[in-house]
Amino acid sequence: MRNETKKNSQAIQLSPKNGRKPVKKKNWQKVEVDAVEKHMMHFIESCRVPGKAACDLCLKSEPEALKRRDWLAIKFYIKNRISALQRKI
Repeated sequence: MRNETKKNSQAIQLSPKNGRKPVKKKNWQKVEVDAVEKHMMHFIESCRVPGKAACDLCLKSEPEALKRRDWLAIKFYIKNRISALQRKI
């Protein structure tokens, strides 16, 4: 859906504010969750979001299980897990 505004009787099309492309959500498989939890559980338990280096290390440790994921997906998975735990408290 495009945003349009009328100005001087002309339609002007506005681009999306953030300029991001829509991405289809990929559900996490059990194998992927197990691989991330195996290497990154200490981040979840300490309520700390990992940086790129820690996420890349996890990717290198489990290349087959995490072949569909990049480092940002791992980071946001952990961030969301921490948020879910904090909501329960």
